[in-house]
Amino acid sequence: MNGLARSLNLPLAQPADVSLMPSPLRGEQLAANAFGPMKTRLEAGENVVIFIDGDSTAHSEYGVYYKFALAVGDLYNATVIMHRWAEWGGSSANGPKEYAAPVTLRSGTSQTIDVWLASLPGQVAGCMFEASRKPAAIDAIPKPDVAIIHHGHNMATFEMPGNDLSIGRGLFWSVIGLISWQWQGVPQVITTQNPWRDTTGYDKVYNSILGVASVFPSLTVVDSHKLFIDAGKDANLYRTGDAAPVVHPSDTQTNSTGAQKVADALMATFRRAKKAAFSTVSWMELPIGTNLFGNGDLSNWSAAVPVNFSNVAGHTVTKDTDPANIFPGTGAAYSARCKPADANGHFSKLQNSFDATERASMAGKSVTAIMLAKANPLQRTPVTSFVTRANNGLRTYTGGGLMWGATSGAGGWMPIVYGGIPCDAVNDDANSSYGFSPAFGGAAAPTADVNWLQRCVIIEGLVPRLGLVRP
Repeated sequence: MNGLARSLNLPLAQPADVSLMPSPLRGEQLAANAFGPMKTRLEAGENVVIFIDGDSTAHSEYGVYYKFALAVGDLYNATVIMHRWAEWGGSSANGPKEYAAPVTLRSGTSQTIDVWLASLPGQVAGCMFEASRKPAAIDAIPKPDVAIIHHGHNMATFEMPGNDLSIGRGLFWSVIGLISWQWQGVPQVITTQNPWRDTTGYDKVYNSILGVASVFPSLTVVDSHKLFIDAGKDANLYRTGDAAPVVHPSDTQTNSTGAQKVADALMATFRRAKKAAFSTVSWMELPIGTNLFGNGDLSNWSAAVPVNFSNVAGHTVTKDTDPANIFPGTGAAYSARCKPADANGHFSKLQNSFDATERASMAGKSVTAIMLAKANPLQRTPVTSFVTRANNGLRTYTGGGLMWGATSGAGGWMPIVYGGIPCDAVNDDANSSYGFSPAFGGAAAPTADVNWLQRCVIIEGLVPRLGLVRP
């Protein structure tokens, strides 16, 4: 595999179901995609449930998902009921963490389309799985017939070590995995949202999404971003009055042209769906195969720290046997309870300094790293760091806060993923390591409360595999 393909810094060959507007010369061509099961149920006169995980560009009453839901309702003369997340208070997230009272958008004479719009302006894809939201946002709603991910604008701050998009791809792998773990077999759709009007700052997010889709055909992509580019990013497609770089598509009562373009792209994908079975692979349940991370399941642990690990800067680690702190499906008897030092705990971490054998096992390969961690609302969100030679240099891949949507005060389980790191052919750098920092930050943490680490996996390949077994 050549270096360009291994790096995935540019979109690879488009997946078969990337959704562009159909050519009028060839007409609509039916294809298997994530809308197929929903279409089958609708055409049989059955009720359906749609779940959307979105940011501010999904939130407006004149926006994408109100329009899309109404278009599907019109097609089947169905009643459309909207349940929208109520946390956004108009200028900040100061509302209740629950869905608002349902609103009937359309009264029909056939079945019902229930739409659960989990949208929160200013937030990231994992935020609805954060512990303070998940019980109402995710656990309490019916299993959807399709789940749509509409995120990325607030995730563009991820780093690109050596101009590599592995961290960005990992952000999307994580939420895809969480949705599949929550609702087994649910088909998933992801949109590419829209480019920013004044800059190319969204491009790295766009290419991260396409990078995931190119190796994961059970994910259906609606490439709405391309439609804005093809239209020359016309000013009418964007909100007026927004500050540069102008992120939002036009989605107001006076102008909703931008939102309509995204809704039309979704609807075109729906119309082309074959009435056929379709499900998104639950990568968290894929067998690990060979784990290049020695003792990544923490099972070899008879001394003060698990074998291959060490405490750094006053960090301490103990086994936690409380079922609430053990991720289901791991088969583990405990997790690692990671405590920072009482003073200057932001330097503390649990670390595996890769030995020569581990470094050699990764050299010359495209590897994907997954660290399954739990955040404590009393502490900063945990940060993981994967240091290895890649992209012709020693690179540090870090992640954490962009999954929980906060740097502190957040809780719950998240897989922190770095997807498709192109390791250099030779790695003789003894600084290569993996670290788990329970209280990392620019200054000392206000508390010495713990966070948890459950499993570390590094595999060769571009699709993550975590080896969970569904209870």
